[in-house]
Formats: sequence, C-alpha cells, structure tokens
Amino acid sequence: MTNDDIPKRLSLSFNATNLNDLLDPEVGATVVPICRGRRTILQKARSLTKDVDFRPVMSQTPTGVAQNFQTFSGFENGDYWTRLACYISNKLGDEFEKHNSGSLFFNSRLFFTDLSLQKYGQSKKSDEFGISPHRDQSAFVNLVVILLISGPSSFFICQDKQGNERREILAKPGDLILMRGGDFRCNLTRPYHFVGKVKDPNGRVSFSMRQVTDNPEEALKLRRTSWVFG
Repeated sequence: MTNDDIPKRLSLSFNATNLNDLLDPEVGATVVPICRGRRTILQKARSLTKDVDFRPVMSQTPTGVAQNFQTFSGFENGDYWTRLACYISNKLGDEFEKHNSGSLFFNSRLFFTDLSLQKYGQSKKSDEFGISPHRDQSAFVNLVVILLISGPSSFFICQDKQGNERREILAKPGDLILMRGGDFRCNLTRPYHFVGKVKDPNGRVSFSMRQVTDNPEEALKLRRTSWVFG
C-alpha cells in the first residue's frame, strides 16, 4: 500500500465541546466525526473484516466482565491500519494543541500502540450486553479511541460496574469515540462503559486504538492479564 491510501487531508471535527466532554468528571467520552477521508476508510475497513480471521473471546473474564464478540489484532508495522492509527493520533494531538491542551492532559506524546478490530454479532435474546460495564486497564494511557465501522453505536458510559446512570454515546460509521485513558491529568478517572445489546442482524464492527504505557512494570501487568481469548 502507498501513502496515498491514507487521506492526505484527513480532517476531524474536533471542537471545544469535545474537550469539555472529556473534562467532565461525569462523562469522560465524546464523539469526533471524521469529515474528509471518511468514505475511503470505511470501504477499506469493511473489506478488511471480510478477509481476516477473528478469534472468539472469553464469554466472561476473571473479573466478571461478560463478552460477546470476536477480535483481530494481527496488524503489521507499516500496513494501512498501523499508519492510519498513527495518522489519527497525530491529528488528535494537533487538535488538542490547537486548544492549548495537549501538554496539560497527556503525560506523553499521543501515539497508539495497541490496535484491534471487534466484531459483535447480533445478540441472543439472553444477552444483555456486547460487553458488560467495565473500565479499560490503567496501563492504556492518554486516550482510548474507537472508530465505528459498521452497525449501531450501542455504546454507553455509566457510573459503575452495575451500569447505573448510563448515558448513550451516539455515533455513526466513520465517527471516533474518544474516552479518557489511564494517567489522564487533572486526576480524572477512566469512565466505565459498555456495548449494549446488538439488535442489528448485521452486527457491529469497530476498530480500537489504545496506547500502552511506557512504564515497564505497568506494561508487564497488562501482558500478564491478557485474558481476552477463549
């Protein structure tokens, strides 16, 4: 693939409202649409989901999180998806700097190092969640970003592991959902969140971009708790 595969003028509709959402102690998540380059990204993403082998995950993790999806993370350095993630992290970093916020809220340069696709099938009648309320591990720092590729948003933030005070974060394919990650400054915590029941027969597909901490001890803990797969 060539550099032309990445939109040279990919633009994100990031504004002060997005920043306020991330800084709100009761929210911590926001939606940023990809404006220019959206169609090409979605076309390539939908093609990719037909070609890769997804792996099922544990139906329930040791910490009690219910999971009803499959995942793929076999991306290679320099391929379209690692370069797209790099491009998006740079664009978001630029947007934060425009709002004089990058150095205030990130302890390190924003750069996504953990990439994965999630494919949720249509939920069974007995399923309440695609993935039940949880917080991403603290070793995923700065921002967690989810590109919705297809299907309904079905994405919620809440106050606790029981899913209380839930609030739906509405997104459409081609939108980025941003959440506070670990080590986000101002002592703001990572939001509890979940994917609700997926009612669409075609399911839901998303591309997650996360940044593993530079702290070797915390990164080791993350690797030791890699209990995703069944």
